[in-house]
Parts: sequence; C-alpha cells; structure tokens
Amino acid sequence: MVAEKYRDLHQRFEDWASSISDLTPELTFKDMFGGVLIYTAGKPMGIFWGDQIALKLPEDGQAGIINEGANDPDYTPWTPVGKQYVAVPPSVMNDEKKITYWIEDSIRYVQTLMPAKKRKRSR
Repeated sequence: MVAEKYRDLHQRFEDWASSISDLTPELTFKDMFGGVLIYTAGKPMGIFWGDQIALKLPEDGQAGIINEGANDPDYTPWTPVGKQYVAVPPSVMNDEKKITYWIEDSIRYVQTLMPAKKRKRSR
C-alpha cells in the first residue's frame, strides 16, 4: 500500500514502466522512512520522497542523468538516497521519453544484481 501523498507519483511511475516494451518490471512499492521504496523483481531500485524520484543506476551510467541536471540544485548530502541512487531532475520527470529511458536503465541494471545475502538472526 502506497501512502496517499504518493498515489499520483506511484501511478505515473507504473504508467512509465508499463510503456517500456520487452520488459517485465515486476514492480512493488513499500512505504518506508517517510517515502516509498520501489522494488523490481524483489530488489530495491528507487525511492519516492517529497515530489522526487531517485533511481538506482550503475556507477558508469550515472553521468548521463547527472548531465541532465540530476541531484542539482535540490540534492544535498543528507538527501535520503544511497550512493547508487540518483535524484531525477524535474526536466527528466516532465519528459516521458527521458523518464522511461532512465526507469528502463534502472530496472535492467537492478535485475542483474545478485540478491542480498540474508542475515542470520542472533538469539
């Protein structure tokens, strides 16, 4: 269940992802840490917070979206994303062709990653 304040962004994201041909995104969304974590095939690939989206991208692929204005000027070191996540700029979010390109890149990258090792619980 996605928090009410993210319902529109959630629907837009689903629409963008479903428009990508030859891709099965297997998306799930979970409310976490005041935002929404986006999963593909059970692996985290993005986050909604505020009115922004951040996507997990390969290190060598981040330069392209950063050139589009990602992480600037709204990005700060305390923004709730990890090192592999890049905040998508409004100029990309408002361009359907660009946003679907980056969502596809993120999904394809994340689906190639090995699953995280399960931690043993100590008693």
